[in-house]
Amino acid sequence: MYVTRALRRGAAIATAVLAASTALVALPVASTAATARPMENLGRGVVAVRSGGKDVLITWRLLGLDPDVLAFNVYRSTAGGAYAKLTPEPLTGGTNFTDSTADLTRANSYHVRPVLDGAEQEPSDPFTLTANHAVEPAVRVPLRKGGAVKFLWAGDLDGDGAYDYVIDRQTKPQTIEAYRGDGTFLWSMNMGPNSMN
Repeated sequence: MYVTRALRRGAAIATAVLAASTALVALPVASTAATARPMENLGRGVVAVRSGGKDVLITWRLLGLDPDVLAFNVYRSTAGGAYAKLTPEPLTGGTNFTDSTADLTRANSYHVRPVLDGAEQEPSDPFTLTANHAVEPAVRVPLRKGGAVKFLWAGDLDGDGAYDYVIDRQTKPQTIEAYRGDGTFLWSMNMGPNSMN
């Protein structure tokens, strides 16, 4: 009699524990599926820098929702002419390409086209490397005259899919300024008399 009650009680407890653990396992799966990851709506962010006497390094962004099988073709336009494909085969395994055939005495614009299942997709926004550009691993953004810059933050401030920049001027009082990637001034904010650089 005591053994039977103990077995029944044990079976009831085991059933309750199993039901509870099943419910606990199911909850995170359902909530994960229902929650979308917040992401910026960014473009490819093509950038070209002169990396050597005859070389131009072109880089671009792989987006968070791009499929693993996505490839890219790279195109160049010289001095406003028609775009010509530089890649004999679509590139996989990276988002960069070195162009060693450009006439660097003239302006060169670059864009990339994603390739999915053998079909080219829409081109990215272009990036133009100016004629006779300096050899340097950086993109210069023209700024208004002002105090020295202490900090810089990047983010898409106007929702156009391209990074903009906020800089911190070492002025008294402290000032922050915002610019588009091409140097277009957006706004300035005086941080007040008690701000710290």
